[in-house]
Amino acid sequence: MSIIKNDFVLALDQDVVISETNATMGQHQTLDYIPGATLLGLVASRLYVSLDAMSAWEVFHSGRIRFSDALPCASDGQTAWPMPLALHSYKGERIAQDTNTTLATTLNGDRLFNPAVSQDLDSSRQPVQLRNGYLTDAGDYLETPLTQRMKTAIDPDTGLVAQSQLFGYQSIQAGQRFHFSLIVDDDIEPKLLEQVCQALAGPARLGRSRSAQYGGVSIAPATAGFPPLRHQQSQGNTVLVWLLSDMALVSVSGEPRLQPSADDFRLPPGSSWCVAGSFLRARSYSPYNAKRRCYDPQRQVISRGSVLSFTVPASADVSGIDGSVWTGLYQEAGLGHVVVMPTLLSSAHPQFDTRQHTTAQESEVLPLRPNTPLIALLERSRAEQGASQQAQVQAEGIYARLLQGLATARRWQAVQDYEPLVAPSRAQWGQLKALSNDYRSSPEGLWNALFIGEQALLKERQGQPGWSLQLGPNQTLRVLFEDLLRPHQQQHWFPDLVARLAVLSLGSDWKQQVEGQLTEQEVSS
Repeated sequence: MSIIKNDFVLALDQDVVISETNATMGQHQTLDYIPGATLLGLVASRLYVSLDAMSAWEVFHSGRIRFSDALPCASDGQTAWPMPLALHSYKGERIAQDTNTTLATTLNGDRLFNPAVSQDLDSSRQPVQLRNGYLTDAGDYLETPLTQRMKTAIDPDTGLVAQSQLFGYQSIQAGQRFHFSLIVDDDIEPKLLEQVCQALAGPARLGRSRSAQYGGVSIAPATAGFPPLRHQQSQGNTVLVWLLSDMALVSVSGEPRLQPSADDFRLPPGSSWCVAGSFLRARSYSPYNAKRRCYDPQRQVISRGSVLSFTVPASADVSGIDGSVWTGLYQEAGLGHVVVMPTLLSSAHPQFDTRQHTTAQESEVLPLRPNTPLIALLERSRAEQGASQQAQVQAEGIYARLLQGLATARRWQAVQDYEPLVAPSRAQWGQLKALSNDYRSSPEGLWNALFIGEQALLKERQGQPGWSLQLGPNQTLRVLFEDLLRPHQQQHWFPDLVARLAVLSLGSDWKQQVEGQLTEQEVSS
């Protein structure tokens, strides 16, 4: 059965809060994309009551109309896809390609490798998995800018701040554009499809706290269709599957299943899942149903970005199993969108389609901008402000994880409350602050000065006070600190991130946690 694809552009007029979990305690985290379930809920709020029972089932429950996840797009208009977990680099190696373009950071495909295809690895170097961010077919790397705001509830009786009601929201920053598609089976009535498209278009409010300052978006049909991910015919007896969204599988008896099978992707009989060549992560969550005002049953899903490897019989015909596929449950909410044999992952090193840069730039006519000192100053100021906000958000998240690490160390070592830990001192944090200032324009230089080489400040060595604090049987505070910083080491605001971490750790919270004056509940909040 063929399908009809309708593409839309979603622009954020305000910050949007899409909670990652339903937890009410601890630091709030937002998703960095708009799930298809949110878009389905938007259409349901506008259209459900006006449809008859059969039409409502077709649109919202049958899976024949699928609302894909809204994913960020690069400045040249390309859709950015979840980072495939099969891509790796060697620890400490710079993977960004030096270009003169103003697009997102372009990755150097020769410095990335895919162990699912090639086992020819350098045993003397440590591979590091790329886990965060998004990747375009042309090799551009994006991270969705997020913001963090602290808020408090207001006592309705007094009009003043309510006691013990301080909370925070992490949100997707306004001003960004996202792409999503409405995937429809071709036997759906055109009139019903037109109703759905009309219900989607226009201004809307999504996510949490819509009655306050969050959630304002604008949705419009795309003027040109989004190109799909490149894929190719399978060669040999290995077939790769890249998950573009979460995937919910069930067994024959209806139980959640996190182990994929060849039948899920219509592979030839006799095919088997290759565990050694697969890179899989999973998560569970319970979506909130606003109509019923309660949570739906928990979903256990294989996470987006996972790459699955299958071995097919040598005699099998694999010429017709490539391309975009939908599988599993909750397809109407965007789950189960995969691409079989993507070109980007078909070889030992990713093959980026750099021609798309030229095509996108030629097709998009941008308004002329006055080349004046004032415009240049305003652009620099805006860029610096955005980088500063991103560094602050990441620093607060890493700082909270470090505080939790101290609490973990106290439990592991059975250290009593009010008994101090041997943790990094103010002088050691001051060294990090000074070092970040010395390398404020060189993220790579700062990373090397911190972790690489014999003279690195945080080089793991015997008897290093503070940073060698044991958090468990195989982890120290230094290892945790390096793991938390690694995803951001290529960012131009990385030195600012380290400096802000040092400033936070010079405060009273760090001292109180080291001395055992904070309870675990206070650390979590």
